Amino acid sequence: MDKRLPAIEEWPLYRAGSLSKVWSESTAKAPFSYSVVPEDFASGLIPNLEDSESLATDKDQKLLVASVDAEPVGFAHICAGPVEVRGEDTECGIIRCLAFAPDSSAVGQLLLESAEGLLTDYGYIDAFPLYHVYSFHNYKVGILSDRLVHVRQLFSDNGYSPHDAHLTLKRRIRGVIPAPIAAQVNVEKVPTHAERPNIFVRAFSGNSRIGTCRVFSCQAYANRDGLASCCYLRWLGVDQEHRRQGIGRHLLNRALSEAQEEGYERVILNCRENNIAAVSLYTEVGFRIGDVSSAYVKRL
Repeated sequence: MDKRLPAIEEWPLYRAGSLSKVWSESTAKAPFSYSVVPEDFASGLIPNLEDSESLATDKDQKLLVASVDAEPVGFAHICAGPVEVRGEDTECGIIRCLAFAPDSSAVGQLLLESAEGLLTDYGYIDAFPLYHVYSFHNYKVGILSDRLVHVRQLFSDNGYSPHDAHLTLKRRIRGVIPAPIAAQVNVEKVPTHAERPNIFVRAFSGNSRIGTCRVFSCQAYANRDGLASCCYLRWLGVDQEHRRQGIGRHLLNRALSEAQEEGYERVILNCRENNIAAVSLYTEVGFRIGDVSSAYVKRL
Protein backbone atom coordinates (compact mmCIF):
# COMPACT_ATOMS: atom_id res chain seq x y z
CA MET A 1 0.00 0.00 0.00
CA ASP A 2 1.18 3.54 -0.86
CA LYS A 3 1.49 5.43 2.47
CA ARG A 4 1.15 8.91 0.95
CA LEU A 5 -2.02 10.80 1.76
CA PRO A 6 -4.25 10.82 -1.33
CA ALA A 7 -5.78 13.94 -2.80
CA ILE A 8 -9.60 14.13 -2.78
CA GLU A 9 -11.39 15.80 -5.67
CA GLU A 10 -14.88 15.83 -7.11
CA TRP A 11 -15.36 14.20 -10.49
CA PRO A 12 -18.26 14.42 -12.93
CA LEU A 13 -19.96 11.06 -13.37
CA TYR A 14 -18.92 10.76 -17.02
CA ARG A 15 -15.29 10.31 -15.87
CA ALA A 16 -16.17 7.36 -13.65
CA GLY A 17 -15.09 4.65 -16.10
CA SER A 18 -11.52 4.72 -14.80
CA LEU A 19 -12.83 3.82 -11.33
CA SER A 20 -13.99 0.35 -12.43
CA LYS A 21 -10.66 -1.15 -11.31
CA VAL A 22 -11.06 0.35 -7.81
CA TRP A 23 -14.61 -1.03 -7.68
CA SER A 24 -13.41 -4.49 -8.68
CA GLU A 25 -10.66 -4.54 -6.04
CA SER A 26 -12.99 -3.33 -3.30
CA THR A 27 -15.82 -5.78 -4.05
CA ALA A 28 -13.76 -8.82 -5.07
CA LYS A 29 -14.99 -10.89 -2.11
CA ALA A 30 -18.68 -10.04 -2.58
CA PRO A 31 -20.18 -13.07 -4.38
CA PHE A 32 -22.88 -11.23 -6.35
CA SER A 33 -21.10 -8.02 -7.33
CA TYR A 34 -19.66 -8.09 -10.82
CA SER A 35 -16.68 -6.43 -12.42
CA VAL A 36 -17.74 -4.59 -15.56
CA VAL A 37 -15.98 -2.76 -18.38
CA PRO A 38 -15.32 0.96 -17.79
CA GLU A 39 -18.11 2.09 -20.14
CA ASP A 40 -20.73 -0.01 -18.34
CA PHE A 41 -19.39 1.10 -14.98
CA ALA A 42 -19.66 4.80 -15.85
CA SER A 43 -23.19 4.45 -17.20
CA GLY A 44 -24.24 2.35 -14.21
CA LEU A 45 -23.46 5.18 -11.79
CA ILE A 46 -25.88 7.62 -13.43
CA PRO A 47 -29.31 7.51 -11.76
CA ASN A 48 -32.06 6.42 -14.13
CA LEU A 49 -35.04 8.31 -12.77
CA GLU A 50 -37.43 6.24 -14.90
CA ASP A 51 -36.18 2.93 -13.48
CA SER A 52 -38.89 1.52 -11.23
CA GLU A 53 -36.37 -0.84 -9.59
CA SER A 54 -34.05 1.95 -8.44
CA LEU A 55 -34.46 4.68 -5.83
CA ALA A 56 -31.29 6.52 -6.81
CA THR A 57 -31.75 10.30 -7.04
CA ASP A 58 -29.90 13.30 -8.48
CA LYS A 59 -30.21 15.31 -5.27
CA ASP A 60 -26.83 16.47 -3.89
CA GLN A 61 -25.09 13.86 -6.02
CA LYS A 62 -21.30 13.98 -5.96
CA LEU A 63 -18.49 11.61 -6.85
CA LEU A 64 -15.47 12.02 -4.57
CA VAL A 65 -12.27 10.39 -5.82
CA ALA A 66 -9.07 9.73 -3.86
CA SER A 67 -5.94 9.74 -6.05
CA VAL A 68 -2.21 9.29 -5.59
CA ASP A 69 -0.09 10.68 -8.44
CA ALA A 70 -3.30 11.07 -10.48
CA GLU A 71 -4.08 7.34 -10.04
CA PRO A 72 -7.48 6.66 -8.43
CA VAL A 73 -7.22 4.58 -5.25
CA GLY A 74 -10.76 4.95 -3.91
CA PHE A 75 -14.06 6.78 -4.33
CA ALA A 76 -17.23 7.73 -2.49
CA HIS A 77 -20.48 8.33 -4.38
CA ILE A 78 -23.00 10.36 -2.39
CA CYS A 79 -26.46 11.87 -2.83
CA ALA A 80 -29.55 12.49 -0.70
CA GLY A 81 -33.14 11.34 -0.54
CA PRO A 82 -35.72 9.38 1.45
CA VAL A 83 -34.54 6.09 2.95
CA GLU A 84 -36.39 3.65 5.19
CA VAL A 85 -34.67 3.80 8.57
CA ARG A 86 -36.12 1.64 11.33
CA GLY A 87 -39.44 1.35 9.53
CA GLU A 88 -39.90 5.03 8.69
CA ASP A 89 -39.07 7.01 5.55
CA THR A 90 -36.37 9.50 6.52
CA GLU A 91 -34.64 12.16 4.44
CA CYS A 92 -31.01 11.09 4.59
CA GLY A 93 -27.63 11.85 3.26
CA ILE A 94 -26.79 8.75 1.24
CA ILE A 95 -23.48 7.07 0.55
CA ARG A 96 -24.39 5.07 -2.54
CA CYS A 97 -20.97 3.44 -2.61
CA LEU A 98 -17.61 3.71 -0.89
CA ALA A 99 -14.81 1.68 -2.49
CA PHE A 100 -11.17 1.22 -1.65
CA ALA A 101 -8.67 -1.62 -1.58
CA PRO A 102 -8.84 -3.92 1.48
CA ASP A 103 -5.36 -2.86 2.61
CA SER A 104 -6.09 0.88 2.23
CA SER A 105 -8.16 1.72 5.31
CA ALA A 106 -6.64 5.23 5.52
CA VAL A 107 -8.03 5.96 2.05
CA GLY A 108 -11.46 4.76 3.14
CA GLN A 109 -11.32 6.91 6.29
CA LEU A 110 -10.40 10.02 4.33
CA LEU A 111 -13.20 9.44 1.83
CA LEU A 112 -15.76 8.80 4.56
CA GLU A 113 -14.82 11.99 6.40
CA SER A 114 -15.05 13.95 3.15
CA ALA A 115 -18.47 12.47 2.38
CA GLU A 116 -19.78 13.20 5.88
CA GLY A 117 -18.58 16.79 5.60
CA LEU A 118 -20.81 17.29 2.56
CA LEU A 119 -23.85 15.64 4.15
CA THR A 120 -23.94 17.43 7.50
CA ASP A 121 -27.28 19.12 6.76
CA TYR A 122 -29.07 15.79 7.07
CA GLY A 123 -30.05 14.13 10.33
CA TYR A 124 -28.88 10.71 9.17
CA ILE A 125 -26.42 9.23 6.74
CA ASP A 126 -27.30 5.85 5.28
CA ALA A 127 -24.54 3.91 3.55
CA PHE A 128 -25.32 1.32 0.87
CA PRO A 129 -29.11 1.65 1.33
CA LEU A 130 -31.52 -0.62 -0.46
CA TYR A 131 -32.01 0.09 -4.20
CA HIS A 132 -29.67 3.10 -4.29
CA VAL A 133 -26.57 1.51 -5.78
CA TYR A 134 -25.62 0.00 -9.11
CA SER A 135 -27.28 -2.72 -11.21
CA PHE A 136 -24.10 -4.81 -11.20
CA HIS A 137 -23.98 -4.71 -7.39
CA ASN A 138 -26.14 -7.66 -6.28
CA TYR A 139 -28.91 -7.06 -8.84
CA LYS A 140 -29.76 -3.51 -7.68
CA VAL A 141 -30.11 -4.68 -4.07
CA GLY A 142 -26.60 -3.47 -3.46
CA ILE A 143 -26.41 -3.29 0.29
CA LEU A 144 -23.12 -4.22 1.90
CA SER A 145 -22.02 -7.86 1.92
CA ASP A 146 -20.77 -9.38 5.17
CA ARG A 147 -17.74 -10.51 3.20
CA LEU A 148 -16.53 -6.97 2.50
CA VAL A 149 -15.00 -6.78 5.94
CA HIS A 150 -12.78 -3.78 5.21
CA VAL A 151 -15.76 -1.57 4.29
CA ARG A 152 -18.03 -2.81 7.06
CA GLN A 153 -15.28 -2.30 9.62
CA LEU A 154 -14.78 1.28 8.43
CA PHE A 155 -18.43 2.12 9.02
CA SER A 156 -18.52 0.34 12.39
CA ASP A 157 -15.41 2.19 13.55
CA ASN A 158 -17.07 5.50 12.66
CA GLY A 159 -20.30 4.97 14.59
CA TYR A 160 -22.54 3.43 11.93
CA SER A 161 -24.97 0.65 12.81
CA PRO A 162 -26.16 -2.15 10.48
CA HIS A 163 -29.84 -2.25 9.54
CA ASP A 164 -32.18 -3.65 6.88
CA ALA A 165 -30.38 -7.00 6.70
CA HIS A 166 -30.93 -9.01 3.51
CA LEU A 167 -30.25 -12.55 2.45
CA THR A 168 -29.15 -13.41 -1.06
CA LEU A 169 -30.41 -16.92 -1.82
CA LYS A 170 -29.58 -19.21 -4.71
CA ARG A 171 -30.39 -22.65 -6.11
CA ARG A 172 -29.92 -24.81 -9.16
CA ILE A 173 -32.97 -25.19 -11.40
CA ARG A 174 -33.79 -28.80 -12.11
CA GLY A 175 -36.82 -31.10 -11.85
CA VAL A 176 -39.27 -28.38 -10.77
CA ILE A 177 -42.89 -29.56 -11.02
CA PRO A 178 -45.55 -27.01 -9.95
CA ALA A 179 -48.54 -28.45 -8.12
CA PRO A 180 -51.93 -27.53 -9.64
CA ILE A 181 -54.02 -24.73 -8.16
CA ALA A 182 -57.58 -23.57 -8.73
CA ALA A 183 -56.63 -20.12 -10.02
CA GLN A 184 -56.07 -19.39 -13.69
CA VAL A 185 -52.35 -18.91 -14.49
CA ASN A 186 -50.87 -16.93 -17.36
CA VAL A 187 -47.23 -17.09 -18.53
CA GLU A 188 -45.57 -14.34 -20.57
CA LYS A 189 -42.01 -14.51 -21.91
CA VAL A 190 -40.50 -11.20 -22.95
CA PRO A 191 -37.40 -11.12 -25.19
CA THR A 192 -34.66 -8.65 -24.20
CA HIS A 193 -31.09 -7.88 -25.26
CA ALA A 194 -30.05 -10.86 -23.10
CA GLU A 195 -29.73 -14.39 -24.48
CA ARG A 196 -32.84 -15.61 -22.68
CA PRO A 197 -36.21 -13.93 -22.02
CA ASN A 198 -37.68 -12.45 -18.90
CA ILE A 199 -40.57 -14.50 -17.52
CA PHE A 200 -43.79 -13.22 -15.94
CA VAL A 201 -46.20 -15.67 -14.29
CA ARG A 202 -49.52 -14.29 -13.10
CA ALA A 203 -52.47 -15.84 -11.25
CA PHE A 204 -56.05 -14.63 -11.73
CA SER A 205 -59.35 -15.03 -9.95
CA GLY A 206 -61.93 -14.14 -12.57
CA ASN A 207 -60.64 -10.93 -14.17
CA SER A 208 -58.61 -9.90 -11.13
CA ARG A 209 -54.91 -10.57 -10.87
CA ILE A 210 -54.16 -12.02 -7.46
CA GLY A 211 -50.47 -12.94 -7.69
CA THR A 212 -47.32 -12.33 -9.74
CA CYS A 213 -43.85 -13.81 -10.07
CA ARG A 214 -41.27 -11.93 -12.14
CA VAL A 215 -38.02 -13.55 -13.25
CA PHE A 216 -35.39 -11.58 -15.18
CA SER A 217 -32.22 -12.60 -16.95
CA CYS A 218 -29.21 -11.81 -14.78
CA GLN A 219 -27.66 -10.26 -17.88
CA ALA A 220 -30.11 -7.39 -17.40
CA TYR A 221 -28.03 -6.34 -14.39
CA ALA A 222 -24.49 -7.16 -15.52
CA ASN A 223 -23.83 -7.77 -19.20
CA ARG A 224 -21.57 -10.79 -18.79
CA ASP A 225 -21.53 -14.01 -20.78
CA GLY A 226 -21.23 -16.06 -17.57
CA LEU A 227 -24.68 -14.86 -16.45
CA ALA A 228 -26.53 -16.07 -19.55
CA SER A 229 -27.78 -19.21 -17.79
CA CYS A 230 -28.65 -17.38 -14.55
CA CYS A 231 -31.99 -15.73 -13.77
CA TYR A 232 -32.97 -13.36 -10.98
CA LEU A 233 -36.29 -13.66 -9.15
CA ARG A 234 -37.22 -10.00 -8.82
CA TRP A 235 -40.68 -10.29 -7.31
CA LEU A 236 -43.09 -12.83 -5.87
CA GLY A 237 -46.32 -11.56 -4.38
CA VAL A 238 -49.89 -12.71 -3.67
CA ASP A 239 -52.79 -10.48 -2.63
CA GLN A 240 -53.46 -10.63 1.10
CA GLU A 241 -56.87 -12.32 0.87
CA HIS A 242 -55.52 -15.11 -1.34
CA ARG A 243 -52.50 -16.13 0.72
CA ARG A 244 -52.02 -19.52 2.39
CA GLN A 245 -53.64 -21.28 -0.56
CA GLY A 246 -50.45 -22.47 -2.27
CA ILE A 247 -50.61 -19.76 -4.93
CA GLY A 248 -47.22 -18.24 -4.13
CA ARG A 249 -45.51 -21.63 -4.14
CA HIS A 250 -47.18 -22.51 -7.45
CA LEU A 251 -46.16 -19.20 -9.09
CA LEU A 252 -42.59 -19.68 -7.91
CA ASN A 253 -42.33 -23.27 -9.11
CA ARG A 254 -44.09 -22.47 -12.37
CA ALA A 255 -41.66 -19.62 -13.03
CA LEU A 256 -38.68 -21.89 -12.31
CA SER A 257 -40.15 -24.62 -14.52
CA GLU A 258 -40.55 -22.14 -17.38
CA ALA A 259 -37.03 -20.82 -16.74
CA GLN A 260 -35.61 -24.33 -16.97
CA GLU A 261 -37.44 -24.79 -20.26
CA GLU A 262 -35.69 -21.66 -21.57
CA GLY A 263 -32.27 -22.99 -20.60
CA TYR A 264 -31.72 -21.22 -17.29
CA GLU A 265 -29.69 -23.36 -14.90
CA ARG A 266 -29.67 -21.35 -11.67
CA VAL A 267 -31.70 -18.68 -9.94
CA ILE A 268 -30.85 -15.96 -7.42
CA LEU A 269 -33.07 -13.76 -5.26
CA ASN A 270 -32.87 -11.28 -2.40
CA CYS A 271 -35.13 -11.26 0.64
CA ARG A 272 -35.25 -9.33 3.89
CA GLU A 273 -33.84 -11.46 6.68
CA ASN A 274 -36.85 -10.70 8.92
CA ASN A 275 -39.39 -11.84 6.31
CA ILE A 276 -39.74 -15.23 7.95
CA ALA A 277 -42.60 -16.48 5.76
CA ALA A 278 -40.72 -15.74 2.54
CA VAL A 279 -37.44 -17.19 3.79
CA SER A 280 -39.26 -20.35 4.87
CA LEU A 281 -40.89 -20.75 1.47
CA TYR A 282 -37.64 -20.27 -0.42
CA THR A 283 -35.65 -22.66 1.74
CA GLU A 284 -38.42 -25.27 1.50
CA VAL A 285 -38.12 -25.30 -2.30
CA GLY A 286 -34.35 -25.63 -2.27
CA PHE A 287 -32.85 -22.15 -1.96
CA ARG A 288 -29.72 -21.75 0.16
CA ILE A 289 -28.10 -18.62 1.57
CA GLY A 290 -25.29 -17.30 -0.61
CA ASP A 291 -24.65 -14.01 1.16
CA VAL A 292 -25.84 -11.74 3.97
CA SER A 293 -25.78 -7.96 3.60
CA SER A 294 -26.88 -4.81 5.43
CA ALA A 295 -27.10 -1.06 5.04
CA TYR A 296 -25.27 1.09 7.59
CA VAL A 297 -26.87 4.13 9.22
CA LYS A 298 -25.52 6.90 11.45
CA ARG A 299 -27.34 9.74 13.20
CA LEU A 300 -25.42 12.98 12.92
